[in-house]
Amino acid sequence: DLFAPIIETIVGQMLPLWFFGKFTRNSTVLITISAGIFMALHYPVIEFFPSAFAVGWIFAWAWVVKRKENVRVAFWAVALSHALHNALVALLASVFM
Repeated sequence: DLFAPIIETIVGQMLPLWFFGKFTRNSTVLITISAGIFMALHYPVIEFFPSAFAVGWIFAWAWVVKRKENVRVAFWAVALSHALHNALVALLASVFM
């Protein structure tokens, strides 16, 4: 889906990091919470949970790093990375499955 990376960036990174950032400035805690939410977005395919958590952690880390520039840069860096990741996974699945 073309819009999944955009929606998941908003729900999986932007909103959780903003909301939980009101309670802690600990980047590791914020990134881990965001990764857990990103992982939960991929329910009911529980087999994806470990990889979804890992990828969610990387996307949240990228958000935290790029957010220092501004929200727009963080948003598009993560959304486009997510779209590229999804395209690569789809390509590999079509080749090997």
